[in-house]
Amino acid sequence: MEKSPNPMVTIIVKMKVRPEKHKELFQTVFSIAQHVRKENGCLNLGFYLNAENENDFLMVEEWASQKDWDDHQQSDIFTVLRGAGSLMRRPPEILVHTVSRPTELEHWSPKSNGRE
Repeated sequence: MEKSPNPMVTIIVKMKVRPEKHKELFQTVFSIAQHVRKENGCLNLGFYLNAENENDFLMVEEWASQKDWDDHQQSDIFTVLRGAGSLMRRPPEILVHTVSRPTELEHWSPKSNGRE
C-alpha cells in the first residue's frame, strides 16, 4: 500500500464528566464544535453521549493532515477545550491515529452481517 504524503489524522477523546458538571461540559463542547468544524483542515467533528451513562462523552475529530491538527492545537478554541478538563472526573483519554489511505467496505450486507 502506498503511503499518502499527508496522512489524515483521527482523534478520539473519551471524557468522563463529573455529574454536577454534565450540562456545563455539554454546552461548552457543543458550542465550540461549531467553530472547530470551520477550521482549516477539519473534515469532521462528532460529539456523542453514551446512551448507557450520561456522564460519558466521546468526541471524534478528523483532520486532513498532521499540520492541520497541529495548527488546531495552537488555537484559542483548543485552549478552551483544554480548560474543560476541569469539569471531568479524570483526565480525558486521547487516542491519535494517522490514516495513510482510508478505504470503505465494498462487500458488506446488513442482512448477513458481513458473512456469506
